[in-house]
Amino acid sequence: MHLKPSHRKILSLLLEGGGKLTREAICDATGYPRKSLRARISELRKMGLVDGDRTYIWLIDEEKARTVLLDENVKVDSEAIYRSDVLLDSDAVIEHRPADGATATIIISDLHFGDENVMLETYKSTANNLIQKLNEVNDEVGIEQITVILNGDIVAGRGIFRGQEAKNIFNKGNIQVLYASAYILDLHRELSQIAPTQYFVIKGNHDTHKGDNYAWELADKLRSFGLDAYYAGHQLVMNLGDEEKQHWVLIEHGYGGSDYYPVSYDFLRNTWKKLNWLNRRQRELGRKEIERVIVGHSHWLVTNIRQDTYWAIDVSGGFQRNERVELGKNQRPAGFILYVFDRNRDGLTIYDWKEGLRLYEIVSDEEVMLKELFDPTLELKNRMDAPRKLIELYNYLVKKGLVKKEVVRGCLHTEQ
Repeated sequence: MHLKPSHRKILSLLLEGGGKLTREAICDATGYPRKSLRARISELRKMGLVDGDRTYIWLIDEEKARTVLLDENVKVDSEAIYRSDVLLDSDAVIEHRPADGATATIIISDLHFGDENVMLETYKSTANNLIQKLNEVNDEVGIEQITVILNGDIVAGRGIFRGQEAKNIFNKGNIQVLYASAYILDLHRELSQIAPTQYFVIKGNHDTHKGDNYAWELADKLRSFGLDAYYAGHQLVMNLGDEEKQHWVLIEHGYGGSDYYPVSYDFLRNTWKKLNWLNRRQRELGRKEIERVIVGHSHWLVTNIRQDTYWAIDVSGGFQRNERVELGKNQRPAGFILYVFDRNRDGLTIYDWKEGLRLYEIVSDEEVMLKELFDPTLELKNRMDAPRKLIELYNYLVKKGLVKKEVVRGCLHTEQ
């Protein structure tokens, strides 16, 4: 993993300040909010470069810090960051995120980048509507932190069903990951203009093939591109609220299928059992019980499916055109889910700031979706878009210095 510009700025300030500065002084000099500084300091601490307490931050080894700053290509132990921040293939727990303003959490799943039937224009329309809604909310309450959960099957994968190699634009999983990364970078440029944005990638059923883990590769690729991204294994337990108004949720990709319901009955039965165990742990830790289960997998956008008086299920939509409509399989609604938390708000339902939390379903413009559903040239357009997008990504990486382009004896030579 390469050091981020924010890491370098903090290290430079500490070296100029004699190796030790107050947190307040670093915030003033960098313009970073305190919570953003906490995240950067936590990463530098895991790299073995700094330490600190509630008041001061100091360098552990000034000579090592100077060496790191001089070496533009320095890499640190990214595996240590994954081990400490996220439990691999287990359940990660994100504590509450204290903030003076609002926080936003976005759930995106089942993009299936690399499949010939991806509805790219529907995805782009949904992303545009998401940015528009976030700007509206930001004007209203002031968003301080955005968390994006990429809840599985962001890529098409390979070997998932018979004959998939004929439906994939790319059969190499790592190229699918690069293609997905290019579109997520586009989204990140918009989100980061609103507030600092972090990403958690959860594994879906399309993310594994003969030992390859495309969810892990996606998180690693995004992190190498400078995004604050983490691999979260199979499931994530997080608090959408704060310490006072807690809204604990369980997020996983999901499994199984049903022609009549957004989640399978087998998944429901096992989720009841899982919540029993997880909520016992929640009570032991002095937390409120999990009130919401967030899944994808079925490509069926629907929210607030009440299971009893205590918890509900939210399902995010998929962006892959259903080619089995002629068999009676309907196209299911595509879309993202957006949660916004503002501790100063209160309402009766999840749609009107219930205990500070509000839920939005983000969908595409209807005419865009209908056009793609009946577009006979969808596959051709996707196969034309893929090389264009990868070339665009390559040029961006060269411009940012993440890839070096050199001409050696008349041949183009690329180093990463």
